[in-house]
Formats: sequence, C-alpha cells, structure tokens
Amino acid sequence: MAWSDEIYSGLWYPIAVAGMTLVVGLLFMPETKDRDIYADD
Repeated sequence: MAWSDEIYSGLWYPIAVAGMTLVVGLLFMPETKDRDIYADD
C-alpha cells in the first residue's frame, strides 16, 4: 500500500483469483436445472 498509494491495492490479487474461479466454475460445472441430482444412476 505504501508503494502504490492506493488503499485497495492489496485486494487485486484476491479479486482476480475469485474472478478466475467464477469463470472456471461457469465453464465446467454441469447444469442441474430440471435434473434429479440425488439419483442413484
């Protein structure tokens, strides 16, 4: 923070990681709407 004079500069890394996690989750998680996710088959 002292180097960049921006109080939120330390939050950019966690925001980037959360954003990448969101993108990967949206791309690879299957859609479960109208599907029985508790089925045994």
